[in-house]
Amino acid sequence: MKVSMKITGIAPNDVIQSINGFTFSKKGLEWAASQNISVHLEILRGHRILSFTINPKHFRKMKNLIWKGNASQAKEIGLWLNTDDFNPNDGQKFALDFYDNFHGVETLV
Repeated sequence: MKVSMKITGIAPNDVIQSINGFTFSKKGLEWAASQNISVHLEILRGHRILSFTINPKHFRKMKNLIWKGNASQAKEIGLWLNTDDFNPNDGQKFALDFYDNFHGVETLV
């Protein structure tokens, strides 16, 4: 059986080996993050060397969510959360500052 795997980006525990052909350094990574052009990274993942071309852009972190749902939607979310106490008001804010990884996706660069 043939298994196909699409590698879409760097992941936790990857080790950056080089940036645009230069040996990795913190200063080099800071430079790469500040660019408006594509940057080539070589990554060590386990025993494999992988190559990625990335387009750095500013990362905007969400601070809160604002409720715009209705009573039926709140009830469904309450069932999912296993609680009867989920009754948000229209426009109510939910702070996200206590979530390290809200969507289960880690962004490293």
